[in-house]
Amino acid sequence: MLYQGHQERGALDDGGRLRQATRHEREPVFPPFRRATGNTFVDFVNRVRINRACQLLMESDRYITHICYEVGFNNVANFNRRFLEIKA
Repeated sequence: MLYQGHQERGALDDGGRLRQATRHEREPVFPPFRRATGNTFVDFVNRVRINRACQLLMESDRYITHICYEVGFNNVANFNRRFLEIKA
């Protein structure tokens, strides 16, 4: 579920679908997620998106800008910042 929805802007960022999928509508989902993965939810989603972007960059001739939006980032500046943070 997490890997399938990473491209949807806003769908995963607020944790709504994650709460629904784990049946934790009334409980905070983020602290258990961080304990289980070692990452915050947003960091995890960003890593999934950046890894997918790297895969697309290697497999296609598409522009980085198009890939940035395709994997779910809202703007190129944020994509560049997260890319450097994760891959540098």
